[in-house]
Amino acid sequence: MRWDIYHRSIRDVKLSLLHAAGGTFLQSQMHSQYLFALSYRPFNSGGFAEDKRRLLELMMGREEPDTFQMFQDVWETIRDDLNMPKTCSSAEVWQRLPSLPIFSKKGTLPKLSRWFSWNQSYEEQCSSWNVLKLALSYHFSRDSKCVDPDVAQQKRELDELARMQESPDERVNMRKQFSQLKESLGGGLKLAYHLMSNRLLQMIHIIALCTRPTWSWYAASVRDMKNPQDHLQNLAHLACAWQREKHLRETAGVPTSKCPELVALLDREEFAEFRDDTPTKVFDLCGHLLQRRVWSMSRASAPPDCYAELLCEGPPGNAQAWCPMNVSLFEAIEMIAVYIVQLIFT
Repeated sequence: MRWDIYHRSIRDVKLSLLHAAGGTFLQSQMHSQYLFALSYRPFNSGGFAEDKRRLLELMMGREEPDTFQMFQDVWETIRDDLNMPKTCSSAEVWQRLPSLPIFSKKGTLPKLSRWFSWNQSYEEQCSSWNVLKLALSYHFSRDSKCVDPDVAQQKRELDELARMQESPDERVNMRKQFSQLKESLGGGLKLAYHLMSNRLLQMIHIIALCTRPTWSWYAASVRDMKNPQDHLQNLAHLACAWQREKHLRETAGVPTSKCPELVALLDREEFAEFRDDTPTKVFDLCGHLLQRRVWSMSRASAPPDCYAELLCEGPPGNAQAWCPMNVSLFEAIEMIAVYIVQLIFT
C-alpha cells in the first residue's frame, strides 16, 4: 500500500493556499481555524464554549427582536444563512438562535494533523457565523479597546501594502504575526471578534468552494479503499483514466458554476465592496489547485504505478493500454519484481 496519492491531496491544497493571492488564503485559513476551534479553547478545556453560550443568553435576556437595532440590521442575513423560508419574521429568527449547534456542541476540532478537518468545521459552523458575530459585537462593541473587525481588517491590509513597498522581497511569518495579534488582544473571545471581518468570511467561502471537490475525492477514497487490493484496482484505473477524474473537472468548473456560495459572494450586501476581486481570487485559487492536482494524479501513469494491473486479480483487462505488446513472460515477472521492490523501499 502506498499512501502518497492521498497525502498529495492535502499537500496540494496547502501549497495552493500558500501561493495563491500572495498567501492571503493561508492566513485566512489560520485565522478561521482559531474561530472554528473556539469551543475547545483555552487548552482544550471548553471554557470559551460556555462563555459564548452565556453571551447569547445575556443578549437575548436584555433585548427584544423588534427594538434591537443590531439584530434588525442582520436578521435577514441570518435567516438566509440558516436556510429559513423568506416568509419567516425577525421574531422567528430570534427564537431560532439558542438552538444553533455552535452554542451547544463543540463540533469538529480543526487541526493540521487531521486532514480536511478545516473543511468539516466550515460546513458545521459557517452558517452560524453572523449569529456569533452578533453576540460578540453586542458584548465588545462597548469596549473602547476593541475595534470593529472590518476597520481592523482594512488597517491590516494597509499595513501590509506599506510593508511590501518598503521591503517587497521580505518573507512574512504568518504564525508570528498571528501570535503578536493574539498577545496584543489577550486572545479569547476578544480576539475572535477582532478577526470576524467580512473580508475573512469572503476568503473562507472561496477556500471551501474551491477545495470541496478535492475534499470529496479524498473522502470517497477513504470510504472505498478497504485494503491493498482495492488500492491496486484504483491505481490500475488511474493509469489510463486519471484525466477523467471527476474532481478535476469539478475544480476546473468552479469559477463558472452557480453554487450558492459563489452566488452569495457576488450578490450579498456584506460582500459588495469585495465584489470586483472575488472572480479573480476564485480563478487564482482554482488554477493553483488544479495545476497541482493534475501533476499529482498524472504520476499514476508513470512507472511503477502504471504496472499495477499486473498485480490485480482477475483478467488483464486494459493492461495493453500501458504495457508493450511484445512483453514476454520473463519481462512481466521482472516488472512485477521491480514494482514490489519499489513498494518495499518507498
